[in-house]
Amino acid sequence: MVSHDRDFVQGLCEKVISFKEREVKPFLGDINAYLEFQKLSSLKELEKKTPKPRLEKKENDPDKYEKQKETRAAQQKLEKTEKRIARLEKEIKEIDFELQINYDQTIAQPNFFDEYQAKKKTLEDLMISWEKLQIELE
Repeated sequence: MVSHDRDFVQGLCEKVISFKEREVKPFLGDINAYLEFQKLSSLKELEKKTPKPRLEKKENDPDKYEKQKETRAAQQKLEKTEKRIARLEKEIKEIDFELQINYDQTIAQPNFFDEYQAKKKTLEDLMISWEKLQIELE
């Protein structure tokens, strides 16, 4: 059980485990015994006593930045490709539905088959592009 409520934990626990200064330290006894051992009257004092670790400033790694930039660009390109694929799939589905309902009227449109095949070819190309982007991101 993990709790910061001293009253709740009192009487329920027989051991206290302290996580501070990047170390795990077990203490046999209840929370009151632990606070007495630490010479504290409350858990809030313990929090004040524990120094906050300082984050070390690391030098900017230009290679890391460039890699992140490339990854972000590839992710954006992937998302854009996915949106185009979804839009084309929807258009093709609508055309297929129209073919089922009004076949004669649908095929009577000028350049119908050329446009329909062009959409399918574009979809196929986008799927290949999507696969390449996925592999690149992995």
